[in-house]
Amino acid sequence: MAGAPAPAHAGAAGARGSSRGPRLDAASSPVGGDGGRGPRAERSGGFGPRRGAGQGRDAFEAAGPLTCEPALEEEMGPQWHCGGARRWLWMHDGSRVNGWVEFGRGGLLTTSFGKGRNSGSWERRSSGEMVATFGKCHHVLELLPADEGRAPGFVLAERAMKDGSALRDRRPSRTCGLLDVGRPRMAQPG
Repeated sequence: MAGAPAPAHAGAAGARGSSRGPRLDAASSPVGGDGGRGPRAERSGGFGPRRGAGQGRDAFEAAGPLTCEPALEEEMGPQWHCGGARRWLWMHDGSRVNGWVEFGRGGLLTTSFGKGRNSGSWERRSSGEMVATFGKCHHVLELLPADEGRAPGFVLAERAMKDGSALRDRRPSRTCGLLDVGRPRMAQPG
């Protein structure tokens, strides 16, 4: 992000390395945290349905136009630019749409999770991964290779709690997303 200091996770002490780049932990948070307080984006365990579960695509048709100024290509990088579309459909179980995330200018992230529209932040790593922070977690998103005839997509490569606590659900993630190509775009300035 322009004018922002170098992210703490990029080689900082406390970051654990992996084949995908630095891993997140409390000491290497890419953004200023709120101590883990904030709207709950995900629930683990068998205590009822996840928010938005089973709503399907119809729940997002009424979401309206973009809710913030769209991120610039210079901020997102050419791989995530996708012709100016900024809203990505979120599929927690890997197949059914249960929400969306929207990349806004200046690192603002807007989501459909929680009560009303909630905001978080995003940051693009030099590796091309996106760190989307909302709810209580940092979500590391890895863009999938382009597939002709299909909307661009991502997989959730890693998730870490903002407060550094252990994840309750340690099962491999099935979470993925697709570019919402049907979403109206805001007019670009100038």
